[in-house]
Amino acid sequence: MPILIKENTRKRDTGNTSKSEKTSTMSTEDILLQLKETYLATLPNRIEEMEAKILAMEEGHAYRDNFESLYRNVHSLKGSGGTYGFNIITSICHQMEDYISEALSDANNIATLAFDNIFKYIDILKDTQVLLLTNSENFQGIEARLKDLKGNVQDHKINGMFVGQANNMYSQICIQVFDEAHIHCTIVDSALGALQRSLHEHFDFIVTSKENIDLSGPALIAALKLNSRKGDKLKTIMTTSNPGHNTCEELKPDFIVLKNKSFDANLLKAIEEIKKSHK
Repeated sequence: MPILIKENTRKRDTGNTSKSEKTSTMSTEDILLQLKETYLATLPNRIEEMEAKILAMEEGHAYRDNFESLYRNVHSLKGSGGTYGFNIITSICHQMEDYISEALSDANNIATLAFDNIFKYIDILKDTQVLLLTNSENFQGIEARLKDLKGNVQDHKINGMFVGQANNMYSQICIQVFDEAHIHCTIVDSALGALQRSLHEHFDFIVTSKENIDLSGPALIAALKLNSRKGDKLKTIMTTSNPGHNTCEELKPDFIVLKNKSFDANLLKAIEEIKKSHK
């Protein structure tokens, strides 16, 4: 009967650690830093790909396919930017998404300066990348350019943000009121997302329900007021079925609109007051 010899599979410590073994011993912070560095390193190629899609659309080549690919690329860059803490990238891409949907979705109905404007967003992305590579956290110049570009590409002078799900009944009423008031409104489905966008983008007012899933209306409004930069004039409108409100005076919303039979009329009245203050 043959004798079976069991091989000793235990590795000797030769002092040479494989790449995979090194990776397994890396801390979470090291891994995140490595991913952020990879993200920044690949950013030029991703921007270049977007430029190629825009040029193909401008020349009329496979317009729909390039439009959808461009939108996916911007959406992906927006999400990964937030994941790695580059909130300024997320803000730029949010605004790009809005503009792409509004100005470029119909190949037969494109505004005269639509492609010029989308390339301006690309330029802002490139300049932001340079700042990130130098570890700069001063994005005031970028934010000012975003604000100016937003004003130039939109027909409306007043920019609002609405926090909520678009399929909700009161949300639908709000959207109708915005149309009636000739207000451009950005819809954000989470209060935390609204807070993040307000830090880098310009909005004149925000409408939020008191009862949000991730962050209550009073908490969102308090955060907005506490984080507002000097000179900002962001107005806040809170909608609610319960008029009780115990927040200190300086953190209260500028307007409270009750969800009752006069909801649409009172919301419109609040928006018109905001519009007057911007004249």
